[in-house]
Amino acid sequence: MNLKYIKYLIVTLVFISSGTSLSRGEIIDRIVAIVNDESITLSELKRETTPIIFEAKSRYPLEEQKDRIKEIKEKVLAEMVKEKLQLQKAKELGITVSEENISSAIEEQKKTYSLSEEQFQESLKKENLTLLQYRQKIREQITIITLMNHVVKPKIFFTSKELKDYYDTNMDYFKTPGTVHLQQILIKTDRDNGKAGLTDLEPKIYKVFNERKSYEGLVELADKFEKEGIVSRLTDMGVYKKDELAPEFAIAFSLNSGDFAIVKGESSYHILKVLEKTKDSIKPFSDAKDQIEEILYNRKRDKIYQDYLKELEENAYIEKKDLD
Repeated sequence: MNLKYIKYLIVTLVFISSGTSLSRGEIIDRIVAIVNDESITLSELKRETTPIIFEAKSRYPLEEQKDRIKEIKEKVLAEMVKEKLQLQKAKELGITVSEENISSAIEEQKKTYSLSEEQFQESLKKENLTLLQYRQKIREQITIITLMNHVVKPKIFFTSKELKDYYDTNMDYFKTPGTVHLQQILIKTDRDNGKAGLTDLEPKIYKVFNERKSYEGLVELADKFEKEGIVSRLTDMGVYKKDELAPEFAIAFSLNSGDFAIVKGESSYHILKVLEKTKDSIKPFSDAKDQIEEILYNRKRDKIYQDYLKELEENAYIEKKDLD
């Protein structure tokens, strides 16, 4: 069957299936692209572009919208053509996806986004999708991923030197920053301590802090503050990396586990104790190897698969219609 006949047959079938009356010139649906022996219709394109166009209309001024919408339609259509080519190739190679795999993928998505069955059904309504249509989308996604692995995996391999070179060049990527686990006594000068300001409280605070015994912790210090008539709160601040701490608390990283420090704020005092401190560490190459393989695999995969898609396009019959 030659391509001209296929093209004619596709156009005829689309008009028949859409109930178009050629005699009255009414077009309910039309073809926007032909990919080998399959078509992409305007209604299919609209289904994919409607939410994107809706967002674009709220983002761009009126004078820009026409060009933006045209660009969106062209880009989405190009992606739909690529998707169609991949699904055709997968069918040719006999790649199939079981109903169980589709159900498992949907359940995984529900778990990832913490969706109940009711919330999931509601999200389908918002996307204007039936469960059957959504399952088909998932089937197509899994099919394309399976095709990608089928094409790419046999072409990717790594030498030990390649892995080690990446590790040595990107050492910072495998670094785990040190942390401090802080506990504090918080003394505030507002309603907790009446009209007393920092100037009034300061001598008492430093007296209690400087006279603490080596065996005393924050609980004992809090008791002593209470005896001095100072209201304080004992809290666990949590675990922090250096760049997560406010600048005034950076002193904590110069301390050792078990050490104390006083930090003066604008309207508060913080008596800090370092409960635990860890140093910067670098993951050993042996532990990082699998992670490096995944990084390099993804890099090579994208290049190999883009070349493969380009080859599919070059060897296919593709005709795109005017979208205006």
